[in-house]
Amino acid sequence: MDLLKYYRFVLPDGIEAASAILAYGAEAFLFYNHLHGRSMMDVQVHMFLFYTVVMCVFSVFLEVWHRDWVIASLSRAFFTLMQGTWFWQIGFILYPPLEAMERWDETSHQQMMVVTMIYTWHCAFNLVLMLVVGYAVHARMATKQPLDLQLVDYQQLSGDNNLKLASGKVIGLNGHLTLIESDSDEV
Repeated sequence: MDLLKYYRFVLPDGIEAASAILAYGAEAFLFYNHLHGRSMMDVQVHMFLFYTVVMCVFSVFLEVWHRDWVIASLSRAFFTLMQGTWFWQIGFILYPPLEAMERWDETSHQQMMVVTMIYTWHCAFNLVLMLVVGYAVHARMATKQPLDLQLVDYQQLSGDNNLKLASGKVIGLNGHLTLIESDSDEV
């Protein structure tokens, strides 16, 4: 969708959300119907993945209904990250990549409980990872000077595509709305 928007195709509002819901929904459907004839542990790890994908769909719906609510966007990022790390874990559980790794007993109730615990560890690890990245971004942005630029509709810019800030600084915008900062009064 981003490429289509970049090349200025006319797209309806909310098309990104609709395509994300469609993609996550198709993925959830595939994983839910991917369970026939599998061992109990195989079904368990795929159901955890299914639940994670369903939460991605739910998060996109939240993003659509609450566009200004950052928690909705962060929840989609969290559950998408959960999909990625859990995919890797499924690979290690069901198909150990190294000869030295012992295969899991896919019928063992105890090992299935360990799989449940590992899934919760993935949730905790991904949450901590997102908090650390969020703090690092916050700390980095706190050291920068705030840009005293208000949101401006591109269509309302003057013909020279320059914005004069309250500080007197001039910022030029090229054809792709990229900010070009200049210390002089002219760009």
